Amino acid sequence: MRAFLALELDQTIRDAYAQLYAAGRAALPRLSWVSPENLHLTLRFLGEIDAGLEPRLFDALEREAKGLEPFLAIVGEPGAFGSRQHPRALWFGFAGGERLSRLAHAVERAVRAIGLPNETRPFRSHLTVARNRRGERVDDWLEIAQGCKLSGLSQNVERVTLLSSLLQRGRSPQYSPLWRLSLIHDES
Repeated sequence: MRAFLALELDQTIRDAYAQLYAAGRAALPRLSWVSPENLHLTLRFLGEIDAGLEPRLFDALEREAKGLEPFLAIVGEPGAFGSRQHPRALWFGFAGGERLSRLAHAVERAVRAIGLPNETRPFRSHLTVARNRRGERVDDWLEIAQGCKLSGLSQNVERVTLLSSLLQRGRSPQYSPLWRLSLIHDES
C-alpha cells in the first residue's frame, strides 16, 4: 500500500483553505490543487509499504514519541518550491517550533526502526496546496494566497495519523486513515 505519516488539519483551517482552493482553481486552472478534504501536513512519506508493517510502525512511533506533548502550530506565509515564475509546488509554511521538529525526528526514528530507508531530504514543515506538473507560469500566487486568510490560523497538534493513499487517474487521490497515535501528556 502507498502510505504516509501526517498531521490532519482541523475544520477551521480546511474552511479557510476552501476559499483559496476555489480562487486558485479559477485563477490557475492548469495546476493540480489539493482538495480541502485532502489538506494535511506530511511528516514522512513512506511510499509503497507492506501492510504487515503497520502494527510495527505504530509500536515504533509510540516508543519514539513517548513524552511528546500536544502543541500549538500556526499556518505561516505562502511560498513555492522551484523558480518564482514556474514553481513546482505552492505551499504555506507551518510553524510548530521545537515541538514540531522533535515530532518529525521521532517519526523519522520510528520509520528507520522498522527498516525503511532514511529520508534524504531535511524536514520542511509546509502545507502543499498545489502542484505545477506542466511548468505553468504562476504570477498571481502570492496575491491569491494572501486573500484567503489562511496565514495565522492555528490548531492543536494532538496526534499523528498513518494515511493510505489511493491514486486515481484524473482524480484527486483518496486518503484513508489507518490509525492515529495520540500525543499524550506524560505526568512522570
